[in-house]
Amino acid sequence: MMNPIKIALIEDDDDDAFLMSDWLNHEPDFRVELHRFSNAQEGLNALLSSSWDLALVDHLLGAQTGVELIEQVRKQNNQLPIILMTGVGNRQIDLQAIQKGADDYLPKTDLSTEILHRTIRHVFERRKQREQIENERTKFQKLFDQAFDPCFLCDSNRVVLEENSAFKQFIGTSASGTSIEHWFDGAEHIEAFLTQLRLHQAAQIETSFRANRETKVGVIRMRKIDDQSSGESFFLGSIHDLTELRKTQQILADTEKINLTGRMIRNIGHDIRNPLSNILMATEHLEHELTDPKDDSKELLHLIKRNGKRINDLLTTMLNNTRGPEILWEELDLETVVHEAIEWNNDRLALFKVNLTCKGLEGSSRRPVMRQRLRIAIGNLISNAIDAVATRDQPNISVSFANDGEYYVIEIADNGIGMAPETAQQIFTPFFTGRSGGLGLGLSACKQYLDEHHASISVSSQLNQGTTFTVKIPANGGPDHP
Repeated sequence: MMNPIKIALIEDDDDDAFLMSDWLNHEPDFRVELHRFSNAQEGLNALLSSSWDLALVDHLLGAQTGVELIEQVRKQNNQLPIILMTGVGNRQIDLQAIQKGADDYLPKTDLSTEILHRTIRHVFERRKQREQIENERTKFQKLFDQAFDPCFLCDSNRVVLEENSAFKQFIGTSASGTSIEHWFDGAEHIEAFLTQLRLHQAAQIETSFRANRETKVGVIRMRKIDDQSSGESFFLGSIHDLTELRKTQQILADTEKINLTGRMIRNIGHDIRNPLSNILMATEHLEHELTDPKDDSKELLHLIKRNGKRINDLLTTMLNNTRGPEILWEELDLETVVHEAIEWNNDRLALFKVNLTCKGLEGSSRRPVMRQRLRIAIGNLISNAIDAVATRDQPNISVSFANDGEYYVIEIADNGIGMAPETAQQIFTPFFTGRSGGLGLGLSACKQYLDEHHASISVSSQLNQGTTFTVKIPANGGPDHP
């Protein structure tokens, strides 16, 4: 047998309470457990302290109205179905009751057993439908919040209304209240994206995003959604994060270029060495043929021989570099390696009368490093800084070292000629150079050596203002602990 419906009747009129009890007890489809409360305070306490299936509330309850009682109940209980009963039909009171949280209202003058029972059934049905809608909303909200990809909801002006935790993590902060295109890193992509939205009510584009700490790359998708009930329009969107994929692709591309360079140098070195060996052997033969010590040709042969050997030594060094030196990890103070990189450049620092300032190099920050490669990497950065300030009247370079707990941070800043943003984006690409006569391999090799230490390098620069390179080396790292 069905459990009885537990109903709270808040009614101060005994006759009306008797009629309501009689009508409710004649319902054939359900049984009723009716509890009557004769004043507002008693009824309020009962509704807030016990569990009920339905509340029937009279509008006039002495000093307090039924609407006021409903408002108080809704502050703590939004699930309880409530029907307001009025002495006479009053549209203003009816609307006010609905606004304050009543599920329905009944004028007592029109009440009958049939009307009361039908109203109760409709209230239960509507409440059930609302619960189903709320359950669906909760389910989809959970899917939205727990989605792996960054997801967001915008209004018709593309201002972010809601965002999931993945979106906040991707951007690095909350984007709520800002337009989604505010986070694009590139005006040309914004225009293309908005054009797609206007033409197709949907858009998809790969672009860069201005996150809090770094530039991220991803595919953003947005689609317009029209809410038929409210007449409003929204945009639902997601971002597929491609940052790590693009970094990996760039590393593979750079590695392939470097490997190609090594193969090319080895082939060229081999082709040069064969005729060079013949030249050196011919020179030695001619030296033996010239017996007159006063013959000027002998000195010219010595010059050819010395420079031939010099070319041969340069080829040997170049070929050894393409094969790579033996990888040897040493436990060293990073400050020592930075000092060695500075000493490498002492002659050029003196030649161009550069004012060098150092900060934070007095400590002892030990970790495993490949000494020669790290020294070359830092040395190349200092050498580039010298090139940048060479034409300045007062050339300044600063080298600073710090430990933020997670990383050892090395900064090399200069007041040189600086570079354009498009140049700064490509300086670590093999064969790219902004200098006449440069090969474009110095900074790409620098990045390769830092990658081997799982370190990162970034650059900030302004034309005619200067450049700062920032190297971050993990405090805990080495051959077995990247």
